[in-house]
Amino acid sequence: MHGFCRGLPAKYMLQANPSVSQFLREIVVDLVSTDDPNSNPALNTCYRKGWLQAELLEENKPIYIFSTGIHRRYIEHLLSIDTPPFPFHLFPTIEDLSFAAIREFKPAGLRVEQRGSAFTPATRPLEATFQNEFYRACYELLGKRLYLSSEWTGTAKGGRVDFQVRGTRWAIEILRDGDNIDEHVARFQTGGRYFPWLQAQEIQEYIILDFRRTQPPKKSSYNRVFYVVFSEDYTMYQLFNSKLDRIGDSVALLA
Repeated sequence: MHGFCRGLPAKYMLQANPSVSQFLREIVVDLVSTDDPNSNPALNTCYRKGWLQAELLEENKPIYIFSTGIHRRYIEHLLSIDTPPFPFHLFPTIEDLSFAAIREFKPAGLRVEQRGSAFTPATRPLEATFQNEFYRACYELLGKRLYLSSEWTGTAKGGRVDFQVRGTRWAIEILRDGDNIDEHVARFQTGGRYFPWLQAQEIQEYIILDFRRTQPPKKSSYNRVFYVVFSEDYTMYQLFNSKLDRIGDSVALLA
């Protein structure tokens, strides 16, 4: 327990060190730093205090990451306590936010799933690449503030949704290639693990985004599912609703 707590800064420490807070905010989003602690004072502080740990790549180059996902979520929570009210005037609905975030995706960030990543565990879920890119895009879109709460559980324990949007009652679930889509849909329905949030109105709106490079095999009767179909190289995509109707035109992503 002592070792775990050593990796958790107190709120006042971050408030007293704005440059360190901003650096940690970027690591929450990017998951890793490849900087040199000797030339990056904020990284040096985080490493010395045990808030980040070093790992060696194959070429013996160190990278700096959070020790566990729990450490990352703790820092995410601390750094989001003073987040301003959600900008509903910019994104009135969960679809507005989600579709705007997808337009900010970077093809290079999506291609990581093809070549593998030294910065993420080999056992990561298939949808992790899209979760990470969605998180980054929302961070950029929302003024570099941490509005997304990762693996949110609410007060009714029993499930973890990919993202809850702070200042709203919105939940976002992300899939790849329709993996276990029926199970994910069932979580929001009567008797499902997420249904207590809807009953308590902790969550009022939600969306399931299925990212893929092939056309969905069939229509869905569940209107909270949306399909994002990418070109082979991730430079373009087309949105579809659950009935496989196109939503707008194809969108080209900038490198």
